[in-house]
Amino acid sequence: MRKIISNTTPILSLLKIDKLELLKEIYGTVIIPRAVFQEIEKGKDKPYYQNLSLVNWIKIERIKNKESRTFFFDLDDGEAEVLILANEQNADLVILDEIIEGMQSDLR
Repeated sequence: MRKIISNTTPILSLLKIDKLELLKEIYGTVIIPRAVFQEIEKGKDKPYYQNLSLVNWIKIERIKNKESRTFFFDLDDGEAEVLILANEQNADLVILDEIIEGMQSDLR
């Protein structure tokens, strides 16, 4: 099974257009770090909100090395934990909505 880890904004964007199931159709299981889950939980009052802990194909995981978070001072908690978790789990794919300094030239 491939390990796919997602950040908050891609999930929120799909929730807003009622297309979260696309992730399941494309990837099967998607992993999100605890910080991403918490960011989504802040929007419980939104009409598109969905409790991701009840979605059986989304796995919520905690990072093991919490100290590594301090190295990502320019990213929010969700983005930092996505990258840390991806490294810890040797992820096959990361779904992230940020351009990380130094990677911009690789994307052109």
